[in-house]
Order: sequence, then C-alpha cells, then structure tokens
Amino acid sequence: MQINEIRTDKNWVDFAIANGPKTMQLLAQAEGAEQRMKNGVSHLPRFSAEGNETARVIYVGAEPSRFNEGEVVLCMYLWNEALNQGDWWRGSLSNDYMTGNNSGKTYMQGTIESLGKVGYDAYAAGGFGGLPQLIGQEIPIWVKRTEKNGKVYFNIGAIGSNFEVPPSLSLNNIGLGAPAAAAPAFGQPAAPAAPQSQPQFAQPAHQQPQQQYRQAPPPQQQPGYAQNSAPQPAFGQQPSQHQAAQAAFGPSPYGQWGGGNGSGL
Repeated sequence: MQINEIRTDKNWVDFAIANGPKTMQLLAQAEGAEQRMKNGVSHLPRFSAEGNETARVIYVGAEPSRFNEGEVVLCMYLWNEALNQGDWWRGSLSNDYMTGNNSGKTYMQGTIESLGKVGYDAYAAGGFGGLPQLIGQEIPIWVKRTEKNGKVYFNIGAIGSNFEVPPSLSLNNIGLGAPAAAAPAFGQPAAPAAPQSQPQFAQPAHQQPQQQYRQAPPPQQQPGYAQNSAPQPAFGQQPSQHQAAQAAFGPSPYGQWGGGNGSGL
C-alpha cells in the first residue's frame, strides 16, 4: 500500500505492516504524512482488558513530553491484529534519576532496558536512530488496568517480558547434607541427646554480660531477661524512624521506567 492509497485510520496500520523498516523513510518523503499517521492510529480502538499480549510495532519516533517541559519521550504505536486494538507506549529519555528501588538509574537508562527486552540494544547501536528497524515486528506487551477519578483505563504498562527468570546454578556444585540419625528399633528407648549449650547472640562491646543464675536482679529489672538500653515508646505512641520508607517508583507520569502512558495524542 502507498501513502496516496490511504483512506481510513486502519490503512496506516496496513501501510506499516506492508513496508516494515522502510515506513519512517517513506513518511518523511511525503509532507505531513507522519503527523497524519499519528493522528490516524490514535483514533483506532484501544485495549480494553488487562493481560499479557503481543503487538506489532507500527510507528516509532520521539516527541516532547506533555507532562514535563523540556523532557523528550520515545513513542511507539503497537497494534494487536487479533484483538483489532492498539495503543501508544512512551518511554522517558530524561537524565533525571528515578527514586526508590531504581534510584541508581536514570529514566533514560530504564527506557533503554525496556528496549533491550524487545531486541534493540541502544548502547550497541549508539543511539535510537535504528529503532525504525522494529516496525513490523511483533513484541510481547503488558496491558495494565488503572483507575483514576472513578474511570478505568487500560494502557500499555510495559514492553518485553514483564518477569525476571533467575540464572541457573550448577548441579555439580550442590553438596549433600548430613544424613539423618537412624531411628531406634521398635521398643528400644531413644539414646539421650548430648547436652548442648544454648547459642548466644553476639553482644556489643559496651553491653554488660547477662546476670548469672540466682544472682539478685537490679532494681526495676526482671530476672532472666536482657534489658534494652534504649527506652521503648509508650503504648499507643509511634516508634522513632529507624528504617527507611518502603521503596517506590518515582513520580514520572509514565509507567515502567517512565514509559507506558497509553493515552491518545
């Protein structure tokens, strides 16, 4: 299919599937064609259920973020032919650092990781210029259900595998445990267990050793229990903040690694 043959929004999907990696080059040769394609696919039916699906890459590009001034995001339109539905996936290219569990990565690094899961190594390619090679390919996606202001939305929350497979261990390096002790014969008493000393926790250097048996406890102290040198909070009071708050993703309006916002243009 040629650009001049396009009559419906769905024809843009057919055009991309027919031309594959040449799609973006052909769009650039026709004035305004790229924007018409983005507008057209944005009017197609969107995903309507949560789950793991596959989708074909129809368009790739970059655009200014609608949420953060000065930020650029990658955008890919993904289409599921069996469901006759699709949507946009967007990944932030911001050099700001994420928070929580991913505080050591920038949003751009997270987006690059997501692209790596669908077969595009941005580091090896030296950038994002090779992304049009993905057009026409089918990739795994995760459609995420979200609820906001009483409305339910289904957006592309992630591309590529949405789970991690742990690496294998060598079976040759797994040792055998000690065999269990044999049970006594029927009617025979079990052998008495050898006396064992109670395990002791390591004590800080400044802490006094435990009081010996039958030694009188100091005032205001119960015998037989180690005392905590730090005062405990009274009943109903909150303890002091000893632990860090639970990690969470940063405030990016996009989904995974700053990507996954599926709203239309």
